[in-house]
Amino acid sequence: MSGMPSVDLKDLKQNTDYQGYSPTDPVIKWYWEILEEYTNEDLARLVQFITGTSKIPLEGFSKLQGMHGPQKISIHKDCHIDQLPKSHTCFNQLDLPNYPTK
Repeated sequence: MSGMPSVDLKDLKQNTDYQGYSPTDPVIKWYWEILEEYTNEDLARLVQFITGTSKIPLEGFSKLQGMHGPQKISIHKDCHIDQLPKSHTCFNQLDLPNYPTK
């Protein structure tokens, strides 16, 4: 009953929105390819980085809560390619730089 949650990567992908990116952009494709290699513990840590908690609703990522109620994870385009990704946990937001290579 306790410990790391099981992260359903397919559910996470289906319930992620994009701002400034589309699912076909190279950076987004690389992002999902990299996550496919993650262990469940790594995925749980990523969810915690983006949302502030590693707990996933029983109904899945579509029921994830944000500052003002239900709010999916969103990936926002960051044009500063010399920086690391940032998160805004109140909004379940990941600012992902538009890196030129994987």
